[in-house]
Amino acid sequence: MSLIPSESVNIGNDKIGHFIAYMILMLNAGLIFFKKKKKFLLAILFCITYGFLIEILQQFVPGRFMSLEDFIANTIGVIVGILLTYLLFRPIIQLLKSMRII
Repeated sequence: MSLIPSESVNIGNDKIGHFIAYMILMLNAGLIFFKKKKKFLLAILFCITYGFLIEILQQFVPGRFMSLEDFIANTIGVIVGILLTYLLFRPIIQLLKSMRII
């Protein structure tokens, strides 16, 4: 989710990291915009576009490269984030109401 040069990045199978990061990004955006359909759809578009643009821009950062596999992991993370939003929205709202946070 960043453009940090490669000497600062841990090398290894980072697909799980991509998946988790974009799942959390989408879940947060989804919970914020869930009730506003147009904004929810824009949040989905933003998360997928952000993942795509980061991959494109990485080819201009020393030691980094564009990866279709990373973009796929990002997109799958967004999709799971959408599903989690649908599953968790009502329980989270009920919990926050019971705690008098909202």
